[in-house]
This record gives sequence, structure tokens and C-alpha cells, in this order.
Amino acid sequence: MRRTVLLGVCLALGVLLVAPATASAATEQQEITALQAAVATLQGQVAVLKVQVVTQAVQIGTLQVQVASKHALLSGSGAPAAALGFVGDFYVNTSAWTIYGPKTGSLANPWGSPTLLVGPKGATGATGATGATGATGATGATGLQGPAGSNGTDGTDGTNGTNGTNGTNGTNGATWFMGSGEPSASQGNVGDLYLDTASGNIYQKASSTDWGSPIADITGPQGPKGDKGDTGVTGQQGAAGPAGTSVTTGSGAPVASANAGDLYLDIASGDLYEHSDSSWGSPISDLLLKADYPNITALEPSLTVDPNVENGVAGPNVLFHDCNVHVLGATKSGFGNLIVGPDNDPAPGNNFPVPTTYRSGSNNLVCGDQNLFEDNGGFVAGLYNTLGYDYATVSGGNKNIADNNCSSVSGGEHNHASGSLASVTGGVWNSARALDSSVTGGQNDAADGNGSSVSGGEENDASGPYSTVSGGQKNETDGNYASISGGERGQAADDYSTVSGGDLNVAAGTASAVTGGSQNKAWDDYSTVSGGQNVSIPYGDPTWDYGWMAGTFSWHP
Repeated sequence: MRRTVLLGVCLALGVLLVAPATASAATEQQEITALQAAVATLQGQVAVLKVQVVTQAVQIGTLQVQVASKHALLSGSGAPAAALGFVGDFYVNTSAWTIYGPKTGSLANPWGSPTLLVGPKGATGATGATGATGATGATGATGLQGPAGSNGTDGTDGTNGTNGTNGTNGTNGATWFMGSGEPSASQGNVGDLYLDTASGNIYQKASSTDWGSPIADITGPQGPKGDKGDTGVTGQQGAAGPAGTSVTTGSGAPVASANAGDLYLDIASGDLYEHSDSSWGSPISDLLLKADYPNITALEPSLTVDPNVENGVAGPNVLFHDCNVHVLGATKSGFGNLIVGPDNDPAPGNNFPVPTTYRSGSNNLVCGDQNLFEDNGGFVAGLYNTLGYDYATVSGGNKNIADNNCSSVSGGEHNHASGSLASVTGGVWNSARALDSSVTGGQNDAADGNGSSVSGGEENDASGPYSTVSGGQKNETDGNYASISGGERGQAADDYSTVSGGDLNVAAGTASAVTGGSQNKAWDDYSTVSGGQNVSIPYGDPTWDYGWMAGTFSWHP
């Protein structure tokens, strides 16, 4: 606008300069008057523009103050308190030289994790120059005496002396003898030695007529077993032995003929018969011991042993019918458990925790292998699974844990239901840690708020009570009844807030919503961002309550 005004003034002056000299005075006066009017109009427009510029400068200053108040850089010694500052602020910990921020609306951890401001330790500097030689020290103490010097040269040999007289003869030394067996009394002299080659004993003659007892045995320990010899020639077949006793079974008393000594077992009654020369006679024993154990007789009407295939299952089959079976054990007595399968001890080397009381529970149904049951009234199946509380259930999978009251894991791997009445349906490394919380599937998901739930996805966290994450990745609900439907790294930070999808979206106001897009933020209560990128409804401005933004469009009351 200012350029237009100046251009108009210049054009007007140019007209005056090039006007024909022959114009009349009246015409010149009219043109001057018209130009003066145009200049006055332009001056009025310039004045209006100056007022607008001043007004905009004031507004810019006001906005700068507001921005400064919204996003402050705070500092102090130690980590920031959760109540300190506002969303969007930064904080410097001067004692550790770390920076936190920007602050979010998260109730659990609004400042997030710090970032180190100090760089890594520098490389070792070059070695300094050698210092000047120090002053001479005091004289040390006298040292030890040195080694002896070398021998001098030999002197000249002296003359030989005269020979001495011969000495008397010495006594005879001992003589060794050897033979097979003990030495004879007449053999050898006192002090002689004798080796018995048969036994290895050594004798020393004690008197002229007696060798005495052996003084040593030179026989060594037995050597190692020799190699196996060749197989010998097969011997002749021996004579036929007497006829053996046969054992037969059947249902009911025996009727068939048999040899003397043969046995027959009546599998219906447990009676054992022995055949004499002429007949079977009376039973010689009751293998069921019905007389000593009357309960066995009472069990007969409800118990059937079928040696044949039963409903496609190979026999023998044991059938209970028209009765109830109770398996009872005292609390934490280790009894009353029904174990189906081997359920061996956990194999070493699989990083599976084994507490000292890992199988002290009672009245549990245990299926599978290498499962643990510490408490009572539960059900565990699968492999390497653990019951850690009363009435807990792990119905399948591998290395799952249910260790709170009535908690359950249905399957998957490395899942953990640690909250009372919590449940994990499947997936891997999922955790339901709060009362009535649940994780349906996915990986590394957590339900940390009472009544919260995660339906799937990866690294999602439903922290707020009764909040829900339906899927996506690294989404977090911090507010009560908050929800995230999907997307990535979304945050529903306040009560009743919701994020429908997108990436890095934040719904931080009460009942606020972000329905999609990227890096959008609904800071104010009841506000909504419908899409776009880097769209932000300001925090703390009541004019934006119930406000709406979508890309470059916006509305507020």
C-alpha cells in the first residue's frame, strides 16, 4: 500500500513537470487542485496504515508474551516435580545436566525421560614433556657384603707319606636266596634274605635255625582286567526239565481242565485258583483283598476295566460310571492334585524360575509337562507354566504365569496376569497388572489401570482406569475412560479423551479428541482436531473450549 501511495505522488509530480507551457492559468489551477485532493486522500490512507501497523505490533507482542508463558524453560537441582510447569515446557536439571520435555499431559510421567546435555568423555590427551631432573638424594645405607673372591693358584705338591698297615677283614655281608615256598631252617646264615617267588614274601634269617615271619611282601596290586577271550565251543543241550506251571485268566470260576499246579485268576472277583490232580477246588487267595478292604467291594458297581478299544481309544480302559469322583487334599499340603501327564521337573538351562515351594499346592488340575503349582484350586496345562495364587488358571501356552487371585492366562508365551481377576488371552510378553485388567493379544502390551484393556498391537499401555487401546503401536492412555483406536505413538492423556489413529497425536484436554493426521494436539477441554499435520488447539485458552480444527480450517465459539 505504501509503495502505491508513493507511486501516485511521483506520477502527479511528473504530470506537472511535463505539462505544456501553453496551458491556460485556469486549467493549471484546476489540475493543481485535483492533485492536492489526491495527495490529501493518499495521506489519509497512509495514516490509516500507520494505525494498523501499530495495532499489529501490539498484537504480536501480546502473542509473544502468551507463547513465552506457554512454553517456558525451567531449571533446578534434581528431577522436576510432576506439578511443575505447563504442557510444552522444558526443564534443565543443573545437578546432572539433563533436560526434560516437552512436558505432556500424562498423569503417570508428564516430564518423560531426561536427555543428557553433557557430551561423552574426550579422548586421553598427549603425554606431557619429561620434567627436569630432581636434586641428588641422600647417601643410602651400607649394602650387604659382596661374594667371596676367586681361589688363588695351587701350591706345589708335598712328598708322599709312608704306607699304613693293612686293616682287619670285615664281616661277611647278607646273601640273597630265592625259591618257591618258605625257606628251610638249615638254609643260609643269620641276616641272609630269602624271596618266596610263589607268594612275594621276603624273609630275613633271625637265628641259625629260624627264618621267622616274612618282613615284607613285594607283590603289587592286582592289574587291570585282561581282554575278553574268544567264545568257547557250544556245550551239549541239557536234559528236558519238568513241566512248568501255566497261568490263565477269565471272568468267573475256572471250568477247563488243567495240570496239577496250574493257576487261574478270576478277573471279575480277584480270586486265584490252583489246580490239584483232579480239580480246581476253592480259591487259594483273593488278590483284591476284599475282606481287608471293604471299599474295594463297594467300588465294583461303579468301576469297569475294559481291556478292549473304548470309543476309539486303545485298551485297557478304566471306566467310572454312575458316581462322582472327589480328589481332596488339605490346603498347601501338596496333596489332592490330579496330574495328567508326566509333569517332570523343569529342565535346567531354560531360564525358568523355580521357587522352593514350586509344587506345594493342593486340589489343582495339572496337565502337560514341567508346570508349577504353588497354591490351591487352580488349573494349569501346557509347558513351563506357573500357578502362583489360589484359583488361578493357565490353560495353555509356554512360560506363562498367573499369580493373583482368580487371574488367568489362556495361551501364548511369556504372558503374565499379576492383577486380581486379570486376564491375558494370548500373544507374547503381555501383562495384565491391575484389578480386572485384560490383554487380548499382541506383543509387549500392558494393562496397568483398573479395568483397563489392550486388544492387540505392540508396546501399547492402557494406564488409566477403565481406559482402552484397541491396537497400533506404542500408544498410551493415561486418563480415566480414555481410548486409542489405533495408529502409532498416540496419547490420550486426560479423562474421556480419545485418539482414533494417525501418528504422534495427543488428546490432552478433558473429553478432547484427535481423529487422525500426524503430530496433532488437542490441548483444550472438549476440543477436536480432525486431521492434518502439526495442528494444535492451544492450552488454557477458554475461547477454544469446544473448538475444532481440521488442516487449515478451524472454528471455536
